[in-house]
Amino acid sequence: MSDFSVVKILGTPTINLTPATASQVNIVDTGGYYVGTEVETALAEIGAGTTLDSRYINVSGDTMTGLLQFSGTTHAGLKLLSLTTTQRDALTPANGMIVYNSTDNQVQGYVGGTWGQIGGGGSQTPWTSDVNAAGYKLIGNTTTTGDLTLQTTSGVGTTGADMHFLVGNNGATEAMTILNAGNVGIGTTGPGARLGFAAATTAAGGIDFGGDVTLYRGAANELRTDDMIESVRASSTDNAFLTWVTGDSNNRWYVTADGTMRWGPGNASVDTNLYRGAANILQTDDGLNIAGNVGIGTTSPTNLLSLGGNSARIFWLERHTTANTAGNTLTVTAGGATSGATDKNGGDLLLQGGLSTGTGESGVKIYGCVAGATGTADRTQTIGIQVLGNKLGFYGLATPVIKPTGVAVTAEGIHAALVSLGLIAA
Repeated sequence: MSDFSVVKILGTPTINLTPATASQVNIVDTGGYYVGTEVETALAEIGAGTTLDSRYINVSGDTMTGLLQFSGTTHAGLKLLSLTTTQRDALTPANGMIVYNSTDNQVQGYVGGTWGQIGGGGSQTPWTSDVNAAGYKLIGNTTTTGDLTLQTTSGVGTTGADMHFLVGNNGATEAMTILNAGNVGIGTTGPGARLGFAAATTAAGGIDFGGDVTLYRGAANELRTDDMIESVRASSTDNAFLTWVTGDSNNRWYVTADGTMRWGPGNASVDTNLYRGAANILQTDDGLNIAGNVGIGTTSPTNLLSLGGNSARIFWLERHTTANTAGNTLTVTAGGATSGATDKNGGDLLLQGGLSTGTGESGVKIYGCVAGATGTADRTQTIGIQVLGNKLGFYGLATPVIKPTGVAVTAEGIHAALVSLGLIAA
């Protein structure tokens, strides 16, 4: 029988696996007559044996190394049963069955109760396979623009058609999950957003950038980093950080790239700011309401406005910057009575020196500039009234004196008393 011989078998033929000669394949009809006999051992050979399990087919002429063996360079190979998906699904399959699916253009095998692709092209369908200790590499294409497509199902994917990436002891740890909705979970099997992480509250449960910068969940509703966050914008007026409250139509707070901060009510434009006015100057164009005590030069203010006491301090009104213009008035006013109140006093304006101890004293000095010759030269501030303890002096008196007592009611006595106070010259 040649390589291209055709045998037509009529009736209901059978194959005799135990012919008289071991090198023969006998095809017989229902009456037991030989229809044909293959005696070319180089093309087909049935091995000797007492049971069917010991038989083999050799279509190679080589030494047998398996139950079915082929060789050659032409007309060699095994063509599988070709079925459409519909025809394949109509079978009653058993594990280990192999067919060619002409619908999917795939060689498919039935393993573990399901059909799966065995190599070749096309889309990968569900398949289970043992791997060796060296691991398994999945390559999607050999071209520079080739894709690798992973698909969970060939049906209509619904909830549960997810992709799972298992690691650890026999896959005990689910490292990553891709849900049917497209959400990706790392360390969690139920991500509620496009990217979800396990509910860890340490840097190890977050995102690591370069090994030295982390971003993670610090607590409920809290995103935390142990490092610096930097915003780089094209313009100094570009917004760098913004905050909103649910339902707002405008920002509640934002910072521009130059450091200016602005605040608003949320339902209208921002209306309050704080920014760098000049070198070493923090400035606002709006009011500043401070509910507590303010300390300047001290971290422990005990009054509404407290100055650090380790050095002398001066409150003053800066000189006018408009050429040839008089200085402005600084007014300090105590509080007034309630508007419309009956016979109520206004508040007193108190000026007092600092607390002294032992034989020490303190007082108050009131200065003024005395007029001089016409011109542009600055005048010198001089003491007009001075209080030192219980002493009083006027018009620059060097040493204030206590209240004069026992003064004779004479011109000379009164004159002496006024001189001692500095009210008149000697």
